[in-house]
Amino acid sequence: MQVEIKIDSAYTEPKLVNIMGNEIKAVIFQAVLCGILGAGFGVGSVIWEAEEWNLVKQTGVYFILVSVSMMPVAYFNYWMEHSAGGFLSYFVILNDIPLDLTNRIVDTGNVGN
Repeated sequence: MQVEIKIDSAYTEPKLVNIMGNEIKAVIFQAVLCGILGAGFGVGSVIWEAEEWNLVKQTGVYFILVSVSMMPVAYFNYWMEHSAGGFLSYFVILNDIPLDLTNRIVDTGNVGN
């Protein structure tokens, strides 16, 4: 994995730049996909307003929605390695925190309804 910080322009994965033809097209492509990802998180925020659902159900549904939104965006932006191992490791890292939080909630008995 290569990390590069540029002050004068955005960073885009070199593989994506090669596929898109130049850095400007790659940045625009990333911005569109990140907008779609943001919309997914925005839609997901409605889940927390479902008062008839308990916290575990809300967390599970949000987990699925975020995974379905994030994984294709990460794949097409080359944020993960394009292999089964890369997909699995990204999925585990992406979902480790929500799963740990859910386990803590269940362990304390603070599951709502």
